[in-house]
Amino acid sequence: MNNHDMTERELSRRQFLAGLSTAAKGSLIVLSLPAILTACRQATEQTSDASATADAVAQYSLLSNELATELDAISARIVPTDDTPGAREAGSVRFMDIVLAQGRQDQLETLQTGVTELNARTNTEYGVALFSALTEAQQDALLTAIEASPFFSTVRFLTVASLFALPQYGGTGPDVGYTLIGMTHAHAYMPPFGYYDADYTARGE
Repeated sequence: MNNHDMTERELSRRQFLAGLSTAAKGSLIVLSLPAILTACRQATEQTSDASATADAVAQYSLLSNELATELDAISARIVPTDDTPGAREAGSVRFMDIVLAQGRQDQLETLQTGVTELNARTNTEYGVALFSALTEAQQDALLTAIEASPFFSTVRFLTVASLFALPQYGGTGPDVGYTLIGMTHAHAYMPPFGYYDADYTARGE
């Protein structure tokens, strides 16, 4: 790697760290970098262990499958999958499960309540029981309406944090952390992280 590549990579890493700090605004959970890296490594290990068994469906420590499904749908709109891996490929919900299981029962209740209220709003506006069953456009509309809430802010921070890890640090998914820090794709160089943060940053909030 030449000096130019090293400089660009370090710049990308600093920009990502700055964006991580921005994403923490309003979140009920804020993690240190060592805590993020540890949770990323644990998430990878749990996924690998589950994949090695006959029953490859990974069980969560704290989240119910129903809650995990809805959080997965939300995180997939915060960092969507396009020409690069997104939150879903990164296993962001498993990262959330690990973080919440570390004595954060109050925050878990906030996420449970937030999902319940989001599903109620989904039913009122679209006649559908679950947020995860909506189209992406419908999901975007509902999340935009609640983006200032502590619930959404917390899910956004955990989603972005879950992507922070080089593979050698135990990243949560296949090269997702490398993509974001190693500047492989332009949309990951700096905030915004996904559609909502683009709008959030444009308003100067």
